[in-house]
Amino acid sequence: MDAASYLASALFIAPIRVEDPPAPVRGPLLREIREGLSWVYGHRMLRPLALSTHGWTLFAAVLGAVYVPYGLLELGFSALGLGLTLAAAGVGGLVGSGLSERWGRRLGIAVPAAWLLDAVGIAVIAVTPAGGLVVAGAGQFLNGLGLGLSIPVEVSYRQAVTPDRLQARTNATMRSFNRAAVVIGAPVGGLVADAIGFRSALWLAAAGMVVAAVVLAASPFQHA
Repeated sequence: MDAASYLASALFIAPIRVEDPPAPVRGPLLREIREGLSWVYGHRMLRPLALSTHGWTLFAAVLGAVYVPYGLLELGFSALGLGLTLAAAGVGGLVGSGLSERWGRRLGIAVPAAWLLDAVGIAVIAVTPAGGLVVAGAGQFLNGLGLGLSIPVEVSYRQAVTPDRLQARTNATMRSFNRAAVVIGAPVGGLVADAIGFRSALWLAAAGMVVAAVVLAASPFQHA
């Protein structure tokens, strides 16, 4: 079913015709990479956004690694119950994305405030009692809501301040380092869960997101 959904998406996208100007002549790859890095990490607003997002992503990866075994082994959810809690995150994301434009009118506090909402959602998941399907679903909903509120604001701002010729390199730079954070955060989450328990790993994820939110709120980005 998952593979079929990707196929359906491809079929829907295929007929769309977009007029793009010809790409400029490409330079040496290393020079383009360097230019992307310089733009993102040299920009007064993008630098704190990028660095804080890398931190947020690292701790989101802890949640991603821990939640499924936590739900199945410690909370005793069935596969269906686990899927329903994850679906609640999707509902939260849909609601958040619908509210993100209004939320983002005060950009300086919008993103860190949404990240704090993510942290609250993870904290709710961490205190879920065995069999607490509704509680875990509520935590996932809050986590998804924070994601839906923050991501459209982050990406829209990034695209608005970046010249067209640097859009791809800006996106590649931030996403590459975010994925590198997942490479660190996921195994760390697993190691912490094995060593001191699932709930401790979840509290670590929530605390890390709070730190990322506070760092971003204290940066020049609040005046973006």
